[in-house]
Amino acid sequence: AARTGTQDVDFGDGPRAAAVYARALLGAGARLAGPAIITQLDATTLLFPGQAAEVDRFGALVVTET
Repeated sequence: AARTGTQDVDFGDGPRAAAVYARALLGAGARLAGPAIITQLDATTLLFPGQAAEVDRFGALVVTET
């Protein structure tokens, strides 16, 4: 339900589709793999290929390299 669509993003090797997610709809334990775009009212987070994000129990978005 948090996924709202896709957007083409060029990471330097040509455009590729990135999933777009609404940050407000990501609950604790949600996990995403890049490439992805996470949108919210005051910020946008871009996950590069090879990165992942998880929403921790406090609601923080934790980004790591995979």
